[in-house]
Amino acid sequence: MQPAQPTKSQSVEKSAGRTPVMRHDERCDRCGARAYVMTLHSGRALMWCSHHYNEHEEALREYLFIDAREALTVN
Repeated sequence: MQPAQPTKSQSVEKSAGRTPVMRHDERCDRCGARAYVMTLHSGRALMWCSHHYNEHEEALREYLFIDAREALTVN
């Protein structure tokens, strides 16, 4: 299954000193749930909920940029 196309607002600028940051209100590009993982593909960010990233992890691992799934761990 192919990942959803990134939205225009998720374009990542490659200019020096600019690093993409994952905000708490980011949403999964597949289902709209809260995103915990960001992957970068050709300068564009894709956001993933934990469920969808886990489903496609093997194919996406090389594109992994931010993984905030540890926030889901219950202490």
